[in-house]
Amino acid sequence: MKKITEQWDQFDDFLKDQLLIGLYIQCTWALISPIVMKLQGTLWTTTYISIYLIMMRSAGLIVPYFKGTHLKVAYKAIIFLNVLYVAATLLYFYDQNIFLITESFLSIGFCVNSVLLGIGWDLHVINNYDKTIYENFKYVATFRDSLGGIGGYSTVIIIYYFLNQEQSIILFLFMMLFVLFCQIYNYKKHYSKMEEQ
Repeated sequence: MKKITEQWDQFDDFLKDQLLIGLYIQCTWALISPIVMKLQGTLWTTTYISIYLIMMRSAGLIVPYFKGTHLKVAYKAIIFLNVLYVAATLLYFYDQNIFLITESFLSIGFCVNSVLLGIGWDLHVINNYDKTIYENFKYVATFRDSLGGIGGYSTVIIIYYFLNQEQSIILFLFMMLFVLFCQIYNYKKHYSKMEEQ
């Protein structure tokens, strides 16, 4: 842990903000993942689930067509996708099958854009920081992702003792609204100043 804090101290505001906001996002997304998986298992056949998984894997075939997408554009796209996801999650209360189908198509968009965002972050850090900072950032980001996943899924376990599935969806919606607030703040503070090349 001491090594992580030492590496953390080397980062500027931009890198620290990306790590902290990313941690909250990881925890938030952990709330919806088990619900989606449970619904798929309940409402969909193995064939439908397999088609969903093929669609997710196929997203990587689309990514090369967006080569050169600037980090600022990818970040704007992730904010837009999150707005759509919040709206689509409301479909859960109308028709769970429609929610799952909409969630599937949005997930493809997230798969494509997450790769573009990851590449954009890597290029930004490589171009603006030295090799040691880049290496340390990648290690701390991996630590953050694990911590976010563990913390998020642990939160799901605790939440399900107190809330039912519909209440959990409502909690997810409120947390996603806070995610959007954090992302817009992050965009205005850091990304809006970036020049698209």
